Amino acid sequence: MKIFWGFILLGISFIQVYANDYAIIEDGNHKGLADNKGKVIIPPIYDDLGWSEGGSAVVEDVIGYKTGELWGLISTRNIKITPADFIRIIPYDKHLLIASKPDSYKLNEIYGLVTVSGKTIIDFTYSHLRIGIQGLIAGINRNNQFFFGILDPRGNNLVPFKYKSIDTVSRSIYALKDFNDQLFLVNEEGKSLLNQPVDNIYPFDDQLLVYVQEGKKGILNIDGRLVSMAKFQEFKSSDEQTIHALPLTNWQILDYQNVRKQTFDYDFIAPLDKGLYKTNRSDYSFIIHENGQVAFKIRDSDIQILNDSLASITLNGKQGVINYSGQLIIPALYDSIRIGGTNLFLFQKKGPIKSWKITDLSGTPLSDENYDKIHKIDDAFHAVMKNGFWGVVDLEGREVIPLIFDTIYDVSNQLFLVGFHGEKGVVDIGGNWKSLPRKGDLFLLEDNKYLISSFYGSSVISLDGKVCHNSGNYLRPVFNSYVEEDYRHHMGLLNEKFLQILPVACDTVMALIEDSVFLFRNGNGWGAVDAYGNILFKDDPRFQDILGCNEEYIGVKIDGEYGFVDLFGRLRIANRYMGISLYNEGLANIKILGKWGCIDKKETIVVQPYYEEILPFMNGLAIARKDGKYGIIDKKGDVRIPFEYDQINRISNGSYISILDNKSGLIDKHGILAFHPKFDHLEDLQNSYVLVQRKEKFGLMSSDGIIRIPIIYDNMLYDPINKVMLVADNPHWEKLNLMPGQ
Repeated sequence: MKIFWGFILLGISFIQVYANDYAIIEDGNHKGLADNKGKVIIPPIYDDLGWSEGGSAVVEDVIGYKTGELWGLISTRNIKITPADFIRIIPYDKHLLIASKPDSYKLNEIYGLVTVSGKTIIDFTYSHLRIGIQGLIAGINRNNQFFFGILDPRGNNLVPFKYKSIDTVSRSIYALKDFNDQLFLVNEEGKSLLNQPVDNIYPFDDQLLVYVQEGKKGILNIDGRLVSMAKFQEFKSSDEQTIHALPLTNWQILDYQNVRKQTFDYDFIAPLDKGLYKTNRSDYSFIIHENGQVAFKIRDSDIQILNDSLASITLNGKQGVINYSGQLIIPALYDSIRIGGTNLFLFQKKGPIKSWKITDLSGTPLSDENYDKIHKIDDAFHAVMKNGFWGVVDLEGREVIPLIFDTIYDVSNQLFLVGFHGEKGVVDIGGNWKSLPRKGDLFLLEDNKYLISSFYGSSVISLDGKVCHNSGNYLRPVFNSYVEEDYRHHMGLLNEKFLQILPVACDTVMALIEDSVFLFRNGNGWGAVDAYGNILFKDDPRFQDILGCNEEYIGVKIDGEYGFVDLFGRLRIANRYMGISLYNEGLANIKILGKWGCIDKKETIVVQPYYEEILPFMNGLAIARKDGKYGIIDKKGDVRIPFEYDQINRISNGSYISILDNKSGLIDKHGILAFHPKFDHLEDLQNSYVLVQRKEKFGLMSSDGIIRIPIIYDNMLYDPINKVMLVADNPHWEKLNLMPGQ
């Protein structure tokens, strides 16, 4: 027989269990009990001795014994107090024990509270029962859903049974989680500690707890007394006596005149719609009104914008849809959500099955069909695929083209370019063939026509199936005309009425001016023809290159040098230049002896060729480069801005940003210096204002160089929807002022 001596103590949560000196004895696989003099007081005939959850402390001269799988109570005088009817027996205090036993159907385990003499204090009606602070955390089963509350040791209800779970946080605080996963803090008597729920609570040190409300953090002591309100991002301690806190970021809404309209305490803010903003704080995302009122909030999910009224959210890895008022439009049941015009595409995986379905923007399914793939074709139709075949549905979810095609390429005027068994054809709504499948290229045209092109023949066909034009050559649409090419790659030109403008005898045909003038080339040289078939010039062998046309002057290269001809091929500016750019605002840039200047249409040099680069004129001014530095000149060649900058860039309102030594300055649209480069960065807001940065601080300046918002902020964003500026300073750690008495 083996004898094990020792002091046996059980420590559970904050409960003391009283014990005397006893020793467990073993005989084979059976156990008994001896006193401190070695006298056997309970013979070793039991499968176990002690308590079901471990430990062997004798409580008020009582200990648990186990026979088979069940437990009972026995005294140190070897008198059985209860039969072995219990599944579990756990000491609660020096008089009471938590016990469980099978229900009457022997299907479930039910809990109650008994004395060490075996008397039932709390009836066996609970699905859960465990030690709390100065009471018991209990659970009941209602229709297979567990609800938790708190009882005192007499069975009186301290906290009602309406919570998803209950845990002890400290020696004085319970955390009650409701079925929306919000936490409510109560003391040992069940009284509320804070006026609103918390998201989380965790230890800061052995005396203090950090609690979190909507991403804001505060401090309680372990007795539940308030130390600091929830208004900080984080806490840290430098020693045992000092706590530092990091405040929340305060974003301000300022108008262009630096008038504050509102302040928000969020980590980040971005415009969403008129009077609405998307914000986040810690693990929360919000939609708020411009007055600060919260329209919607969600935890552990970003808010992804779908259109100007809807956004997607994610809950437990699944996506749903809300409107900007926070109303749930689509439950969070889907693996992916896309928007296509006035429809939503919802993707869901159920085991090996993956499918898309279509709803309207209110979430109403448009059909019972599910698809393997789906994408928007245009504002009226979606291409859908199922079992490897494609078709088309309209915005009401109706299948307007059956799912029998290899591919849906394009749509125009309700004609659909489709792939079918490796060939291409055109079908109408309903899937009727307007052009039978064939090899070659198909082009959907305006005016309810389509073009089928190959080197074996081409046809232009109307919606009603009428052949508008046949050609034995390949046709390619160029604006509203057609380039015609035979198998030997000779080219011609048809106008929009299919009248032949150029015979199929050219080496090259290209548009010079959209829908107006075309260039062509053959063995005799270049020519030009207008859209009416009028030959402007032809068989001109002079041109080695043609740069393009603007303001009715064509840039050409002749005998290795550049000049200009008019639309009739007449030389207007002699080919005497090393390089040219097209005319713009009546001037063209010309290159002489490696330098650039400008000429007018009479070839008068108005800007002397002093420059390494001249950009096109706009509003009478041009950016130019000289000796590696940039400046601005006017159309008379006068220098408006001296050549002293590393870079000059034109911005949307016609003004200029100048850069020197990595600093930025501003020049107005008239070429007048607003201020020298002194900022680290300038950003054109395209509204006559410029966001400026200097020494990691931001401000706002008008395009004439007047500071409207001082350059004092760590962060600045432009809100183009509400036409305001969003500004914030980075918070700094500060010593925490504790609540009185802390």
